[in-house]
Amino acid sequence: DRSSLIERAVDTLKEKLVEEFVVVLLVCALFLFHIRSAIVILLSLPLGILAAFIVMDAQGINANIMSLG
Repeated sequence: DRSSLIERAVDTLKEKLVEEFVVVLLVCALFLFHIRSAIVILLSLPLGILAAFIVMDAQGINANIMSLG
């Protein structure tokens, strides 16, 4: 049964996404010198990705390595 492997992979992915959000927030805040601008960027990136996945789902395109690459 590979379900435990998949669950660990998903948990690791969640942890890394949170880490990357923090890094992006810090880097943007450092270079922009404005925390609100950094938060706008931090929120717009996942929303753009979500919109892309919604369009892919509407068109019936699977999210595999060939369609994402």
